[in-house]
Order: sequence, then structure tokens, then C-alpha cells
Amino acid sequence: GLIPMAAVFAAEAFLYNKITAINDSQALKVLIIVLMLVSMLGMYAVYLMYSVRYTLIPYVFASDPDLPLTEIYRKGTEISDKNKLCLFRLKWSFVPMFITCITGFPVFFVMPIYSMSLSIAANAALSGKEISETNTNEKDRGARQPAASVSHAENT
Repeated sequence: GLIPMAAVFAAEAFLYNKITAINDSQALKVLIIVLMLVSMLGMYAVYLMYSVRYTLIPYVFASDPDLPLTEIYRKGTEISDKNKLCLFRLKWSFVPMFITCITGFPVFFVMPIYSMSLSIAANAALSGKEISETNTNEKDRGARQPAASVSHAENT
């Protein structure tokens, strides 16, 4: 998924160099940079739409590692397909946080929050709930059932 984004970015950088060599207008440079950013976000949206189907496969594996790999893949994609829009919105909501990671330091805060959000969504999906029904209020955290991987570990 990242190779097409890199190819589009390289083509845009080449186009930017060619246009700025011909015309030295600051407005044109800003317009091209804005178009580059918008196209990169568009490519990321396409990547998310394609990859959201595979989001919950690691969580299915963690919940029941004894399943055959083909069954893990089938179950993970089936659950993801049922919750595709919710997973897409969840992942897309992290784009502004990922943009702040360009500086490097915020990645230490963003990635744990991102991972925990996906874990909560996966726990809800594996429990048979809609992901949008997941309530992450502080008062409800103690009333939740243990994650599927924890209950599986207790049974073994």
C-alpha cells in the first residue's frame, strides 16, 4: 500500500521541480504543495479502504491461536467486513495525530493510544457487538468482560 503512495509522491516532486524551473511564482509553489498533500491524504484513504479488511486478523489470532491460519484469516476478514465503516472511521480519526508525529516525539504517545483503540474495537467485535456500541467511558471500564485472549489463557 505504501509503494503507490511513494510513486505518486515522487511523480509530484518531479512535477514540482519542472514547474518551479519554468515559473518562479510563490503562489504556484504553494498550490502545488497543497495539491501534493491532498493527493497524499487521498491515497491514504484508498489504502485504508483496502487494508481495513485485514485489521482484526491479529486480534482473532490472539483470541484463539489454536485455529488454523485459514480459519483465522476468514474469521478476521468476516468480522472486519461487518464493521468496515466503523474501523475506517476509527483509523481515519488518527490521521491528525499521525501528522503530528512528523516531529518524532509525539509518536511515543500516539501509537499506544492507536493500539489501545484498535484493541478495544477488536474486543467489541470479537464479543459480537458493533464497534460503534463500544463505550469507553471511565465508569464502564471496570464492568467489561476480560478480553478474549485473557479468557483463552485462563482456560488453558
